[in-house]
Amino acid sequence: MKDKVLLSSIKRSGHHAIANWICNQSSRECRRISAGKRSLMDGCPVENGVVVFKNNGGKPIKIYDQEEITPEEIEVVSQKVDCTAIIVIRDIYNMLASMLRWEKERNGIIGRHESIRSTKIRLDRWVNFADEVLSPTFNHTDILFNKWFTDDAYRESICLELGLEFTDKGKQAVAGHGGGSSFDRREFNGKADQMDVLNRYKSYADDPLFNSLISEEMHEKCHALFDVPFFGSDIK
Repeated sequence: MKDKVLLSSIKRSGHHAIANWICNQSSRECRRISAGKRSLMDGCPVENGVVVFKNNGGKPIKIYDQEEITPEEIEVVSQKVDCTAIIVIRDIYNMLASMLRWEKERNGIIGRHESIRSTKIRLDRWVNFADEVLSPTFNHTDILFNKWFTDDAYRESICLELGLEFTDKGKQAVAGHGGGSSFDRREFNGKADQMDVLNRYKSYADDPLFNSLISEEMHEKCHALFDVPFFGSDIK
């Protein structure tokens, strides 16, 4: 892993949990940085916010967090900033359920026109992410959130690929970034394994808006990426 990392995902995909976990696997100081997409695209990231994990010193690793970026833009940034590109992707059913729950918790309602439009844009980007993970066009490390959450050996393999020492420290933490879980906030901090993150979709299986937002293409790509027990008309 290079000294600079671009960590990209779609909102409500477990981004912050994985970012904190990566920092905890490093023996060096690790800085999580909120950098504007435009400055990243220009190759001169403006560091708007920095959260420092003070480990054992050494040249710090900078992790640029981005949840509003396309695969094509990730490729450009990885070249201009000379960084390791990591793509985090979660199954679309639980991701969408978390999006809708977050919208309800934040605004008290679901279905505002502007929120639906933003959600559709993010779902379309999920398709782009899925395409890139299934058929890579440039060099990047992929992290499937569902598998990361459940599989120790998979997490160890990620560390091996990134050149990190696997300790699994931080896996049980619920990150405060992004307000924590859409469903549980930080109730399970220190015992994250107890969170029902793989079954969030069940709360929306009968929801007309939820079902209308997921296309057949999304079903197919999700099935190709994840070992999910629900597909198409069998989502219930």
